[in-house]
Amino acid sequence: IFLISVLPDGSPIIAVPPPTKMIGLWPHFCIWLATIKETFEKYGYLCDTHTAVALSVYNDYLEETSDNKPVVIASTASPYKFADNVLSAIGGDLPADEFETLNALSNSTATEIPQPIKNLKNAQVRFKNLANKEDMPKVVLDYLGL
Repeated sequence: IFLISVLPDGSPIIAVPPPTKMIGLWPHFCIWLATIKETFEKYGYLCDTHTAVALSVYNDYLEETSDNKPVVIASTASPYKFADNVLSAIGGDLPADEFETLNALSNSTATEIPQPIKNLKNAQVRFKNLANKEDMPKVVLDYLGL
């Protein structure tokens, strides 16, 4: 990282040199499910499916490169958004009802269901229109009044 310039207000313009090597990795479904379980068991952190993919890819990257530089993986989703996958990953039985799945995940992990997700149970359905894939262009144009 190096300083390129300074803006009139005094804030720096920073440039990051491009990576000299880039690799692409993608974990199999079973691998990132296992990552959710391992992360929870080892660190007590219940991660969502997207974060599990990032952690899995990072672990593969470490194996391939032995690059031990510090890394930041930003978790941006709640595991409760993907409660069925997360509950399955940690070995829980899936209830038939989505809201019971939330409760089962909370009970299995001693974590709290985020209030906005709890509120969905009694929320009013705002959008009731359904469209087939082939009808989408017309539905969008109609919605826009075009």
